[in-house]
Amino acid sequence: MNPMTKHKRIKPVWLGLLAVSACGGTLPSEADSGGAETEGSSTLTDEADGADGADGADGADGGPKFDSASDSDAPMGELVGCSKIDFLFMIDSSGSMADKQANLIASFPGLVAAMMDNVQADDWHVMVVDSDGQWGGTACANACMTLGHCPGAPSFDCATPPPELCDITMGAGEIAPMGVAASNMDCGLFGGARYIQAGEPDLLAAFSCTAKVGIDGSDKERQMDSVVRALGPELGKAGGCNEGFLRDDAILVVTLITDEPDEWSDGDPGDWADAVIAAKGGNADAIVVLGLLPDGDLPVSLCTGPAAVPSARMTGFLELFEASSRASVCEPDYSPFFLDAVSVISETCETFVPIG
Repeated sequence: MNPMTKHKRIKPVWLGLLAVSACGGTLPSEADSGGAETEGSSTLTDEADGADGADGADGADGGPKFDSASDSDAPMGELVGCSKIDFLFMIDSSGSMADKQANLIASFPGLVAAMMDNVQADDWHVMVVDSDGQWGGTACANACMTLGHCPGAPSFDCATPPPELCDITMGAGEIAPMGVAASNMDCGLFGGARYIQAGEPDLLAAFSCTAKVGIDGSDKERQMDSVVRALGPELGKAGGCNEGFLRDDAILVVTLITDEPDEWSDGDPGDWADAVIAAKGGNADAIVVLGLLPDGDLPVSLCTGPAAVPSARMTGFLELFEASSRASVCEPDYSPFFLDAVSVISETCETFVPIG
């Protein structure tokens, strides 16, 4: 068991889900990762409806899908539990991250399946941000001008238009990752926002496209600056890059995936925690923080090279949240970590009191 996980254990009903896809199949191939045009796909709500046989599912009266929390301090008659979750994934886009991004994408179907079986929130927002504010397609675009193609990324289309402002804004949601080891396509997300939302025709394909952020990012990663900006008022306001992502009536799940310590972000762990809590209206109990981080400070290190170092600042950030869990970014399979994290998310959802 992860020594940083701070939650009571619940029944591990997801045994055997490691190879299960939330859509009943396998992860879409890279060629299919455009998302919206995949045949036979279903909406996120449709997938959730298939999990009604799980513990805590809807009753016969067809009432709202709120998890119950009989030991809550909420006033009598107040709805307790979440029906919405906002997932933020901060994915390092530096040169050593290609295998970690592939690991994350391969592990995502098991997380979706376990969430559908164990958490009744079926209205999700899923946003991916990277670790800097630069456009990953710059090197390829330059190569196209001289060579007519991008040797490091044959899938990069030399007719790709230049980036828009949100494409070069730190903390803005990724919708068309470009460059070496990136998706090199517009992910075509449903609804036109910079995040996946309920109604997305193919959740797995959409995530596999947006999460493949590539490895052309800066080697001076600013992981926590990206998280703080992604959730901040400037990008979340009307007309902002991430407008509508954060919702008052949803819990927030922040996941950090990086193989380098954060040495460049402004502030300290307390500042970052304060900013994230402020983004949730001061309600720290509505936040789950997960970290796949460098492991040089863990009792057993799986990493070698640059990743075999402590990640003191990001670990300090995680430790400021009651609902948090951490593992090594060098784990060969992220599925066990994410499946275990479902219990953290479930408990946070069960005790959540929506604002308003």
